[in-house]
Amino acid sequence: MDKAACLEAIGPDSTLMLGDGANDSLAFDRALCRGTPVIHRGVLEGKADFYYLGRGIGGIRVLFESDDIRRRTHAVILFFSIGYNLLAVGLAVAGRMSPLLAAILMPVNSLVTLAIVSAGMRRAFRRVAR
Repeated sequence: MDKAACLEAIGPDSTLMLGDGANDSLAFDRALCRGTPVIHRGVLEGKADFYYLGRGIGGIRVLFESDDIRRRTHAVILFFSIGYNLLAVGLAVAGRMSPLLAAILMPVNSLVTLAIVSAGMRRAFRRVAR
């Protein structure tokens, strides 16, 4: 009951609630975002917005670190895509884009994008494995 009252006092529209048991149920109902450990899928299973690995708050820390890595990876992909499209459109407008060049550039673009994602997210997977 105290947890639910605390959430009401803070303002439930900007809270993240982590819980692992029935005693967190009332507070879960009031929080904007709710999470519970994967290992405990009981009372709060139907109310949780997400599950995380591990016990305690350590799993949440890994989620935030992974999100930072994902955000940086998205930025790299965005800049690469802008550069690629400027190059491809520039070549096409200049009349230098042949069908063969287009057929080569398209899969190369896809492979480079996948390589960027793999390299960027590899750091996140290493942290989770620890």
